[in-house]
Amino acid sequence: MQQATSVNVTRKSPSFYGTAILIYALVHFEEFKKLLSAEVHKSMKELGQMREQKKALEHQISDLFALKAKHGPNSGPNVRVYLSRLRQALIVGA
Repeated sequence: MQQATSVNVTRKSPSFYGTAILIYALVHFEEFKKLLSAEVHKSMKELGQMREQKKALEHQISDLFALKAKHGPNSGPNVRVYLSRLRQALIVGA
């Protein structure tokens, strides 16, 4: 029993090389965290820009549909109701 306890104690105390490897791994881990954080930040910024572009395009599309409904050959009350519902769906879906 005492032999098992002494083996466990000696295994728990790190050697010089074990400590050096741990420090080396932590340094690389911190570097990786910084790089990953920069990439995530860049991706989130691009995502925000795409979201704004999407909103602008949806608004332009709904304006074009409204213009077509107002001046097109099939301009009637049913088309206007449909287009207003479509515009609301696009706004809610964003």
